[in-house]
Amino acid sequence: MQQCNSGVGGQAPECEPGVEANARLTGSAAVVLVPLLAVEWVTGLAVGSLLHAHVLVGFLLVPPVLLKLGSVGYRFVGYYAGSPGTERPVRRGLGCGCWGR
Repeated sequence: MQQCNSGVGGQAPECEPGVEANARLTGSAAVVLVPLLAVEWVTGLAVGSLLHAHVLVGFLLVPPVLLKLGSVGYRFVGYYAGSPGTERPVRRGLGCGCWGR
């Protein structure tokens, strides 16, 4: 899994270890979240008889959700702050302008 930004003027893509590590962390959190969310949804359908399982899985969801939010938030802040490996400032500004209304 290689998540690199393309180079300027057709040059070779530039990869940074922090970007790749963050992508792996986000993906790993998703791998944990999907089955837990599926179990949470199933236990939510029969919450009367599976209340204890529903609550347990809900508590188990808290750490991976926080990890996912943290890793995505870190990348989001880095993107709009202009850290290396992000788009040009004009594109960053356009992205903020589109969502800032």
